[in-house]
Amino acid sequence: MSTNAAIAARSPRRTLWMAAAIALAFLLGVATQFSRAQRSERELQLAKRALLFTTLESRLGAATLEARRGSYEVARQLASEFYSGLQPHVASTPDAARRFFTGVLDQRDAVITELSRGEERAGILLTDLYLQWRSGMAELARAEGWESSVGGG
Repeated sequence: MSTNAAIAARSPRRTLWMAAAIALAFLLGVATQFSRAQRSERELQLAKRALLFTTLESRLGAATLEARRGSYEVARQLASEFYSGLQPHVASTPDAARRFFTGVLDQRDAVITELSRGEERAGILLTDLYLQWRSGMAELARAEGWESSVGGG
């Protein structure tokens, strides 16, 4: 009878230890999945940023080529898309990037005006802007740690 009492006394302890071990294993699993989800979210944000900057650079490059070819209206539309695509993202970037993007946006009126007038100088302005963009983005990539998400560096 005393053996049965000892077994009965150990049974609740064993159950508690088992429950604690199961809870600990569950929490470790949740923590691992949470960590993976956070890492995946960061990678997704970097990929989205890379896509945004690549798309903007493509539009600017296409506008530059069209202006150099004399297709000023097409170049104006592409340049406008470039500036419109950049504008909403300026406020949410780090200070160095914000200063760079603001400098790019400050050239908008001059570029669009020259393109609207069909001035040959527009191609030169866009070429300079494109080179400034490539150089600035490479510098920002190094400074902000975006190397893996921004090409041209």
